[in-house]
Amino acid sequence: MMKSASLRGSKSAARLVVFLAGALTAIALVDSAANLTSPKRFRREIEDAIVDLRASDPDILVISSSHGRSFHVLGQELAKRTHGQATLVAFPLEAGKMRAMEWVLRNRAVPILDERDSSGNRKRTRLRQLLFGITWWDSCRRWGAPPVDPNVVSRAWTLTDYLQDVAAHGVNESNRNFIRYKLQRALRFSRLVQSLGNDPLQKVADRITAISASMSAPRLHEFRTPFVPQALAKWREDIETGQSCLYSPSELEALERMEAFARERKLDFTVVLFPLMPQTITPIGQKTLDRFAELTRRRGHDLGYRVVDMTRLPVLTDDDFMSDMDHVSEVGNAKYTEWALQHELGFLLDTVPLPPRAASGQGAP
Repeated sequence: MMKSASLRGSKSAARLVVFLAGALTAIALVDSAANLTSPKRFRREIEDAIVDLRASDPDILVISSSHGRSFHVLGQELAKRTHGQATLVAFPLEAGKMRAMEWVLRNRAVPILDERDSSGNRKRTRLRQLLFGITWWDSCRRWGAPPVDPNVVSRAWTLTDYLQDVAAHGVNESNRNFIRYKLQRALRFSRLVQSLGNDPLQKVADRITAISASMSAPRLHEFRTPFVPQALAKWREDIETGQSCLYSPSELEALERMEAFARERKLDFTVVLFPLMPQTITPIGQKTLDRFAELTRRRGHDLGYRVVDMTRLPVLTDDDFMSDMDHVSEVGNAKYTEWALQHELGFLLDTVPLPPRAASGQGAP
């Protein structure tokens, strides 16, 4: 009897090994097919911005949602046009929200900005401009703010943050986001894993089946969801009903802290309202965007900082946005950068290095 149970267990283990081997083979085949038709493109994340900031002394710092990737492209062109005289580092936080972005500034960017050498002098002294790239959605909390934003846990926490949270609260659904994202980041060489979101192992079997069934489809290499009426309707509804949650308390408080940071460090502060896909904006939705722009401009006027409204750029069409109806495509980024440096953000071209500030400057402790 025991021998029979042991035999069944061995057969089950063998079947599991065969299944896993088959799954890994399928992943490798799908990845190979994708890589033959389209090169890998890694999305810029907080960790990439941290590497750039540690390696530089920028004139301009951008804190933004995932749209910060477009600011990164703009920064590359800015450096080219100024022959390296004006440098920009952009921090892109997936899923945005003002409170989450301000957390990134305070907990990830500022410690690097405040680093000192062995003589006690600042390592970085050139920062003059702080840009805050947002959309109306970043100010909105329809159901209140969670204790910790999931995108902060996954993309902005350090290992120390994770261990401290586990020590205080145990392993829970919130801090698991840290491990899930680290796994996804480690496997980012895989085109399949890149397309699965924050919990790739849970979704991999379903995606293998779906992709294998459509191997002959011409859009296989894109790993993108095509435009669908339901998605467009949802975007429009979100914007149309957004007036009810503009500048929710938690997000307004975060903006106030950003304003105070710029004021204390004598930085030129600019809030940029990032472009939205034209077809997601209905006449009713435009009222939400107008109200958001009005509230933001009023704050800028009262507190003495620049507000740039780029929500609807004449140079960008629906075709310049990705199929998620939110992010600007590679071609769109080129158009956005050209327009921005010729118009609303042209002042960045005049950013030139000034003499280093004293070691006690920029609000250092």
